[in-house]
Formats: sequence, C-alpha cells, structure tokens
Amino acid sequence: MLTPFTRRSLLKNTASLFGATTLLKPLDLLAANRTELDDVWAFASDMHLSHWTTQPPEYNTRFQSVVAAMLAEPVKPRRVFLLGDTVASGKPEQYRRLVESLHPLVDAGIGIHVSLGDHDHRGHFQAIRRQLLPPEKKDESISHIARTEPWLDGEVKHLEIIETPRANFFVLDSLDKVNHEEGRFGKNQLDWLAAELDQRKDRPAILMAHHPAVDVRNSGLSDSIPFWELVGTRPHVKAYFFGHTHFWINYRLGRVHQVNFPATSRCATLTVLGWVLMTLSDDGVSLTLKTCNPDDRRNGRKTHLRWV
Repeated sequence: MLTPFTRRSLLKNTASLFGATTLLKPLDLLAANRTELDDVWAFASDMHLSHWTTQPPEYNTRFQSVVAAMLAEPVKPRRVFLLGDTVASGKPEQYRRLVESLHPLVDAGIGIHVSLGDHDHRGHFQAIRRQLLPPEKKDESISHIARTEPWLDGEVKHLEIIETPRANFFVLDSLDKVNHEEGRFGKNQLDWLAAELDQRKDRPAILMAHHPAVDVRNSGLSDSIPFWELVGTRPHVKAYFFGHTHFWINYRLGRVHQVNFPATSRCATLTVLGWVLMTLSDDGVSLTLKTCNPDDRRNGRKTHLRWV
C-alpha cells in the first residue's frame, strides 16, 4: 500500500535526507511507522450506569456490549474517551460498576479517559480513576498528563492532556454540581487551558467536555462566552467534542468542528444509541458511527471532518 503524501511526510523525509532528524520531536519519531489506518480512538457518552434495580437494566448490559464491540474491532482503539454522565447519580457503587464494565478494555491494555458530567461525582470518580489505566504503558507514542490537585482557592477539576503525534487531546471538566444539569468550566480551568494550549501550538488541539459549549439555560455551559473568547484566539483548536444532549450531530462554529456524541443509555427523539470510532489523520478525522443495534441502517455511517 502506498503511504499517503502529506505535508508531514514531506517534512520527515526531507529531514531524514539531510541528516536533520533531530529537528523532529520525540513523538514524531516514535510514530514514524504508524499509519493513519491504525490511528484509531473510541468515544462513548452518557452511559448512566447504576444498580440493576435503580435504572433500566439494559443501560448496563448495553454498555457491556459496547465494550465487547470495541474489543472486537479489527483495529482496536488506542484509547477510549468517555464524555461524561458515566453513572446515574455519582454514587460510589455506580463507579464500581463502571470499573467492572471497563475491565476488559483495561486488561487489553487500552486506557480510559473520562470527562465528568452533571451526573458524575468528582471525588468518587477520583477514587477509581487509576483503575482505568493499564498497569503498563503499551504505546510509547502517547504522552499522558493528568491534573488533579486543587487550585489556590481550593477548587478541584479533573483535567487530562493526551499528546499524540497528530493531535493533542484536552479532556476538560464541565461538572459544576452533582445532578445539577448546567455545566461550568470556571476561571481556574480556563486559565489553565489557555496556558496549556499556548505551550502546544505545533499540533491540532481537540477539546472535549460533557456539556455543549453554548449558554443554554439549565443545560449548556454558564461560561461559554469566555470559553469561546479563549478558543477564538488560538487557531490550532480544531474541534470540540461533547455529549449531554444524547444527540448524534456535528456542525461548525467558525473553524471549530462541534461534535455531539450519542448516548449508550437512552436516546433523544430522532437520534440513535451508539458509540463512535475515530480515525485521526494529519488534516482531520473520520468518525464512524457504531449503533448499539447492529441492524440499524445507520450503523457504520462515516463522517469526515477536515481541519480548517
């Protein structure tokens, strides 16, 4: 198979030709043999896991089927991102069920990254967070940074950065109060995000959180305006991924692609239950919908988003 000709491959080949490989960053060198075809990541959202007696049992069994389907893919995802509302109401026993459901992925060496939603509980999630990463690092081309310590005023948010050769993922925390539908980033997190983005201008940035980045009363982000002011001055931000509404839809605000990921628990009218495989390339992403009902005509439908 011929390797696609891209600007990145041209720069690598030119540097190698002139003995200038030191110009390439370590992540570039580690990814020299990785093709776009195996740069695959998985996303799921709004599982609402709970006890069998307090939520419809199909919520739990459906997500277990999603995990099995991820592992059955010909090219397994490098990591799995969960976009919030992983559990029904933030209780410790619900997170124990989450860990049980995700164990097959962790045992297979696939790490899990979670953006907290309005039905999550930050403290109870932190108690199980380390169980979602494999004990041994399997992929040296991924660098993972987690920020969990409180700021000077005592505020805590769960934040992660996953650095890869083609893009950097920023896992944000829009949880304001447990079981309070509206989300909030907060000034501390926005200041942190601005500083971290400014240190990583060499690659596209994909931001993700649970809430849509719009100021919709009782449902969106209460501080969406300062968030967009921050994003607007950083052209390497290419996409914002979110859940919360249980819709599967994508659109663009300026240059930034907005992708609303479907739920695996219950779906809104006219949408679908499912999860998404994403293939990352140098100039964008390809999203493949995997419906929870494999017989759904939308199963396998692809969406291509090119960076602007």
